[in-house]
Amino acid sequence: MLNLTAKITNQQGETIGYQVTLNGSTYRDTPDKIAEYISHFPVDMRNCKIIKNTPCLKKGTLQTIIESPTSDTYVIPADKYQMPVQCNIDLAKRNIVDSIWKSARLEGVAVTYPDTQAIFDGLAVQGIGVNDIQTINNLKHSWRFILENISHPLSYPLICQINQHVGWNLFHEAGKIRNIPVRIGGTDWIPPIPIESQIKEEIEEIIVSPTSTDRAISLMIYIMRRQMFMDGNKRTALLAANHLLISSGAGIITIPIELQPKFLTLTLDYYKSNNPSEIKRFIYENCIDGILG
Repeated sequence: MLNLTAKITNQQGETIGYQVTLNGSTYRDTPDKIAEYISHFPVDMRNCKIIKNTPCLKKGTLQTIIESPTSDTYVIPADKYQMPVQCNIDLAKRNIVDSIWKSARLEGVAVTYPDTQAIFDGLAVQGIGVNDIQTINNLKHSWRFILENISHPLSYPLICQINQHVGWNLFHEAGKIRNIPVRIGGTDWIPPIPIESQIKEEIEEIIVSPTSTDRAISLMIYIMRRQMFMDGNKRTALLAANHLLISSGAGIITIPIELQPKFLTLTLDYYKSNNPSEIKRFIYENCIDGILG
C-alpha cells in the first residue's frame, strides 16, 4: 500500500519534496525522485491528500532515505488459528521452554532442549557459557513479561521493554533505540540509523494490518530488518510477534530447528531486497502453531 504522509516545505513555505510510505518503508525526496521510485504505481502527487506538512531544516535540503520499493508483496490470506485468548496463553505457557530453546538456537547458542529445561528450572548445567545461560534466562523473563502484559496493546514502548528484558546484563543500551551504525553478517546491506518518530509511525501502520497473523509477521520482520536496537533484534521481534498473535488467539510463532538455516537465508535475502514476500510466506506456512477449534 502506498500512502503520501507528508509534504516537505522549505522555510519560505515552498514544496520541495514529499514523504511516502510503501510496504512499511519510508521514502523522502524531491517530487521527481519520488515519482521515479514509485513509477510502477498510478499516483498523481497533486491529487493526494496531505496528512501533514514537514518543514525543512535548511532551505533546499531534504533528509533522504533511498531504498528500492518493492511490489508483489505476499499478503497473509487469513489467521491459521482462532482460539480463545486464555487458551492461547495456556498453549504458550506449556510450550515456553520449547520456544526459548528454538530462539536461543537461532542466536547460535549451542544448547539442547534438556539443557534449556534445566536452565529454565534454575539448575546448574555443565559446559554452557555464562552468556549463553544469561541469554536463556533473559528469554525466560521476556516470555513471562509478554504473557503478564498480554492485555496491553503492543506499542513502541512495550517493544522497547521487551528488548530491555532480552538484553539485561548482556549488552549496553538494552531497551534503547540504536543511535550508531551497525553491520549485519552475511550481507553488505547496512541498515540506516533509526529515527524514533519514524519508527513509531511505521509500527502504527503495521499494527493496523487486516489479520492478526499479518500484523505479527510484518512486525517481526520489520524489527529484524530495521535493527531498532543495538542487539537482540531477532529475539525482540519474535517476542513482539508472539504478543500480537497470543493477544488475538492466533497461535504462536517459533522457527523450527531444522528450518533455521532456510529462515536465516531468507532473512538475509529480505534485508538486501526489502521484498518481504518469500519470508512472510515461509513463516506463515512453517512457523505458526496453534490448536484448531
